Parts: sequence; C-alpha cells; structure tokens
Amino acid sequence: MRGFSLMEFILVMAIMILIASLSLPLYYSFYSDQLLESTADQLTSDLRLIQGRSLAGEQNSAWGIRFSPGQYTLFAQTDSAFDEIFNYSPRLNITADTELLFQAVTGQPSTPTAITLIDDNLSRQIIITINAQGLITKQ
Repeated sequence: MRGFSLMEFILVMAIMILIASLSLPLYYSFYSDQLLESTADQLTSDLRLIQGRSLAGEQNSAWGIRFSPGQYTLFAQTDSAFDEIFNYSPRLNITADTELLFQAVTGQPSTPTAITLIDDNLSRQIIITINAQGLITKQ
C-alpha cells in the first residue's frame, strides 16, 4: 500500500498543532518586544531630527514635539503648516511632558526630560532622556 493511513495523518496534525501552540506565545513576545524597540528608535530619531532643525534655524523657528494619546506631533513653533503627525501602536503607552521644545540655534531643550515608552503586556519599558545640554539617549 502507498500513502498515509488516517492514524498517521492525525498523529502528524496533532504534532504540528502542538508545535504551533507552543511557538505562538514566543512569537507574540518577540513581536511585542520589536514593536517597543522600533517605536523607541523612531521616537529617538525624530527627537534628533527636530533638534537638528532647531540648530539649523529651519523656518527661523524653534522646533518641538507634542504628545497626545496614540500619536505625537513634530512642529515648528512659528508655523503649524510644518506639523508632522506620527501614530504609534495603541498597545504602547508614552509618558512624557505634553510638549518639549528645542531652542533655535542652540538646540537645547526647554527643560531636561525623560520620555518613557511602556508595553504593559511585556512589563517592559524604554526610557529616552534629554539632558539640559540637549544630549538624547535611549536606555
């Protein structure tokens, strides 16, 4: 006889279902971790972008970032036409001052601050700090 018996087929399917059920939580954890990391990297990059724009005096303006639930906005202090809105995953929480401004020409922040990205599902957080001199670090 050629082929597989029904019993062999059921056994193979049971093994595949078992492997899939064991790997799903690992995949979910990996996905959540990568989501948190990529959001932190993007936010750090955007902070450096607006600091650079302030240093360069683009639009003869200071540049800043404004946080609201589910999104943040990069803005020129003098003209809302240059606003850029970025959405982030609703699975993440960002705790920070509502608004941070980098001074034109010096690039120094209006106030030293810490921005915390939290993934409650992983009980993990990433902190982005900006010191008084404008140094941006991700921890």
